[in-house]
Amino acid sequence: MVYNENVLNALNDDEIEELDENKKITTSWKQSYDVEQLMEHAIVYFFAS
Repeated sequence: MVYNENVLNALNDDEIEELDENKKITTSWKQSYDVEQLMEHAIVYFFAS
């Protein structure tokens, strides 16, 4: 957990927010996310469990 916090704190917003669709991550359910959106999705999923 501390490792993740340190890595995320070291990133600038412009490094995790991606507007170019070609640089986004496509999930197994065919949704495109940038790093910021994927982390938000993971956090919501984690707390909903």
